[in-house]
Amino acid sequence: MQDFRDIDRKIISEVIKAKRIVIIAHRAPDADAFGAACTLLEWLHKSGKQCFIASIDPAPKNSLHLFGAQKSQLDFPLKQIDLIISVDCSSKSQVGFFEKKPRLQNSKVTFINIDHHIGNERFGTLNLVCENEPSTCSIIHAFLERNNFKISPSMATSLLHGIIYDTGAFMHDNVKPSTLRAAARLMKLGADRAASIKKIFKSASITQLRLWGLALSRLTRNPFDGVSTVISKSDYKALGSNPEELTGLVSYLAHVKGSRFGLLLADTLKGQVKGSLRTQENDVNLNEMAKYFGGGGHKKAAGFTISGHLEEKRSWVIKE
Repeated sequence: MQDFRDIDRKIISEVIKAKRIVIIAHRAPDADAFGAACTLLEWLHKSGKQCFIASIDPAPKNSLHLFGAQKSQLDFPLKQIDLIISVDCSSKSQVGFFEKKPRLQNSKVTFINIDHHIGNERFGTLNLVCENEPSTCSIIHAFLERNNFKISPSMATSLLHGIIYDTGAFMHDNVKPSTLRAAARLMKLGADRAASIKKIFKSASITQLRLWGLALSRLTRNPFDGVSTVISKSDYKALGSNPEELTGLVSYLAHVKGSRFGLLLADTLKGQVKGSLRTQENDVNLNEMAKYFGGGGHKKAAGFTISGHLEEKRSWVIKE
């Protein structure tokens, strides 16, 4: 079992010294990122710190019920910050603010990087990275327990929210006995499991279902024994939808019989294309596939983002 006592002591020491703290969730944040961020926000507030959550993209709608999520910001004043904590970010690119704030690159402000993704770049001053945990919320839960910090019912809800999201309600292969034990402890502490299940898996809008229907109607087999589909910027406009409503779709693509993986390519509305990959196969490494496009993630769930946009291209041939 990995010994985190030394890194724990250093993190706690930096938190004690800091007065104004920003918690950064990754670009296009998901429920694990915001579950982790909202947990830390409440913990730091209870410790008497001035702190807030920042992300270059808005909070996910399925997480707006969590502590402080609705007050998250799209930017922060670097000059006024004396501690930065990123959650669920495997790289500086995922943080997003390194491009937006060039001075952050050479800033002397302590940067704590908390994450669970394979291939994390360890870009922080301090790195609490555990690649065999199913979620960043799992790491933060273990940190709070190891150091005997009190977990309130709302903190427990935030933590369980992220764990439920990143384990697919405990259906993914990343679930371990310790994951279920942690979930049981959080429920005992007052975590609202039903709210998370409803927000993440049972709150589809008409526009979301229409968007999924369009994506599924375009599903094709690709030359690599997988299935692929695409959603373009014009599709969002036609349906009155948005990229966030694609959340969860790629997991269904991995269930196609006879397919080794699923790939969803979607415009992001920011001049980029996001690729999401999922598989159920043990001998497929999607992390390596995503790395080819500058991304990463886990063996069975990975993604990448590249500049550009999707454009349909058709060709015709004459056959005798």
